[in-house]
Amino acid sequence: MALQGSGTITISQINTENTSTASNSLKTLSDTAKSGSDPADGAPYAMSEFFSYNHGPSTQVVTYTSSGPSGKISAYTTTGMSPTTMPFGSYALSSFASNGSGYFRIIWSGGLNTGWTSLSIGGITLTRTSANSTNSTTHFFSSSLTTVGSGSATFTYP
Repeated sequence: MALQGSGTITISQINTENTSTASNSLKTLSDTAKSGSDPADGAPYAMSEFFSYNHGPSTQVVTYTSSGPSGKISAYTTTGMSPTTMPFGSYALSSFASNGSGYFRIIWSGGLNTGWTSLSIGGITLTRTSANSTNSTTHFFSSSLTTVGSGSATFTYP
């Protein structure tokens, strides 16, 4: 998660956000920061330049159990999602679903969550920008997923 946009920032907070190194030296943390406002190399070099700093991208792993196939089209859905509350966006994850022909869906609880950039599941990576969305569902057509299986999936977010 990004650092706050105002107030007091501590070296400890910068260490937590900057996962490249752990140091009590502002120069070391600045040298390993990935971006910022310094014109020479893009890294933040003053404490104030770390306002809203985000070392991202970050990931969230979700475990789940597959239920299916069911119905005439061999639909697969998931249960036992953990966690369901995501550190990105404002809507929780409800389930994954596939109808066996490459039509894969991510179902969100209460509305559409667009705070993520990609999902790795079943050995493939799906990007949010290649999806269609309606209400509280993210749709992928021709995803090459024939079943959601049981296991884990990884969301990547800024």
